[in-house]
Amino acid sequence: MLPDVPTMAEAGVRGVVVTGFAGMLAPAGTPLRIVSRLHAEIVKMAKDPDFVKYYASYDMHPIASTPEAFVKYMREEIAKWSNVITTAGIRLQ
Repeated sequence: MLPDVPTMAEAGVRGVVVTGFAGMLAPAGTPLRIVSRLHAEIVKMAKDPDFVKYYASYDMHPIASTPEAFVKYMREEIAKWSNVITTAGIRLQ
């Protein structure tokens, strides 16, 4: 989508993969029946052809994973980026 912006590899940074993601979250302690209902509706939405087409126009691709898979993914991302922040010595100003 940004042909004039170099990839990380083209910029000389090898082995770095950065992906963006968005997801729906509910407050801790939300009853399972409500989480299940929200998940079912989100799966329907993510499979809707108009929804898929709209997001594809921004090079985004909906994935209707399970709530458990999304939690696992977020935990992995937090661990990965926490390590990057610590290793690089990044600090908030």
